[in-house]
Amino acid sequence: MSLASRESVRSTGNVKSSRYRTVSRYSGADETLFGSPKKGLNRSAPANNERAAPKKEEVSVITKDLIRKIKVPARDPSELSIVLTSAEYSRIKGAAKVLTPEEKAARARAQKAMKEEAQAASQDRKNYMTEMEAQRLKREKPSDLEKEGKDKSRVLLAKAEEQLNEQEDEIKKLNEIILNAKCHAIRDAQLREKKEIQDELAEENKRLDEMMEIERLRALQQYEQRELDRQYKRVEGANIIKTQINDNEQRRILEDEKREQEKLAMLRYLEKLQREDISQLKKKKVPTATLR
Repeated sequence: MSLASRESVRSTGNVKSSRYRTVSRYSGADETLFGSPKKGLNRSAPANNERAAPKKEEVSVITKDLIRKIKVPARDPSELSIVLTSAEYSRIKGAAKVLTPEEKAARARAQKAMKEEAQAASQDRKNYMTEMEAQRLKREKPSDLEKEGKDKSRVLLAKAEEQLNEQEDEIKKLNEIILNAKCHAIRDAQLREKKEIQDELAEENKRLDEMMEIERLRALQQYEQRELDRQYKRVEGANIIKTQINDNEQRRILEDEKREQEKLAMLRYLEKLQREDISQLKKKKVPTATLR
């Protein structure tokens, strides 16, 4: 295998292995630059011809110096060329120019002004045609049928206006009735709302009164409970004091009795000593009298 064929196979393998990454689904280029396919042009033909590899036509060119052989191309190059008119070229050139925000705003204002001028011109032409048609109708004399038709139209228009006036009176009355009904409905709604607000205020005041009464009863109950506790403590203190007084009185009585008993015991002891002293004196006196 030659070097050229190896390079061809290698490049073919690289093309098959690489993947095409889509940048955008929409083209931003002008399609006019690519031309339009001509009739009878088969793009698959060159590939088939290249596969078939037909022998190209050669033309001999003889000059005075040498003889050259020139190969005739398989396709006409003029079929692939693109011819643009000056207007298309100017349009593409103008579209390819990047505009600044100020230029874009100026272009938008210019387009808007052109559009308004075109609309004004169209309205002027329309007004002019309407005026011309009115003048033509004035200049022409109406026929009997047209007069009769106009009379009928005036009669019908008068009847329609009369009916419209009657309907307007009825509509006015209906509107007045509807307005009165709306006013009454609004007034009733306001009264209901006022009553609801008053009921809510009364309910809120009642709830506040109940809460205040509950707080008052709770405070009164707490005060009574404190008074009862204070009275109980006072009675309990008095009982404790009485108990202490009774205990002290009992202790004093016991001590007095004890002292009285000790005093009596002491007196008995003194009387006993005195009796013993008297008896001893008597015993001493008897021997003395016997001795005399």
